[in-house]
Amino acid sequence: VIETMLDGVAVCHEVTEYPHIRFTVWNRAMHDLTGYTLEEINCLGWYQTVYIQPEVQERARLRMNRMRQGEQLVREEWIITRKDGMRSSVEISTMVVPLAGHEVHVMATMHDVTERKQADDDLRRSERRLRLAQKGAQVGIWELDLRTNTSYWSPECEQLYGVEKGTLKSNDDWRTRVFSEDLLLIDAQWDSTIARGAPFEVEFRMRLDSGETRWLVSKGRAQ
Repeated sequence: VIETMLDGVAVCHEVTEYPHIRFTVWNRAMHDLTGYTLEEINCLGWYQTVYIQPEVQERARLRMNRMRQGEQLVREEWIITRKDGMRSSVEISTMVVPLAGHEVHVMATMHDVTERKQADDDLRRSERRLRLAQKGAQVGIWELDLRTNTSYWSPECEQLYGVEKGTLKSNDDWRTRVFSEDLLLIDAQWDSTIARGAPFEVEFRMRLDSGETRWLVSKGRAQ
């Protein structure tokens, strides 16, 4: 069962001689995740191979000591260096396995989260680029949930509307700032969008807190 698991599974115990930890269980997934066989990892050492930086090695040793005292580690993220030199982001969970004679082993499971971390990083970069594009083009993003009647306006929208951040808390707050005659056009266009799936596009005037009147165009679609 352990050999066929998709997550890496390993059991180690402490030894006095180098490399200080010896593994008795090292399944196929652990080999795939690290590139090391059981024999290689026991010869070269866990700390000395997957944690290249000395400060990370020391942090891992201190963590191991706390685990041996009963502290559990659940889905903690670490960056390891594989045998081929590539770096991977992994989630490691551990549990203490006490044996007869007060001997203590630690069982660890490892899950590769490199792709998820990369996707998260890509999303953050995409969001930063979008923010820059919005500021440069003076474009804001809005959203209205018809089921809950909740609304969202990006900071750029609030700047265009001339209001302080967090001022608009509902769609009604927004509507009170729009010229009443323009609201008729907005509602008609909105009804058409909902009924026929037509694109939403309308020009309207908004009263700013400063007293200024600003012409804006809003575009959207229902989904």
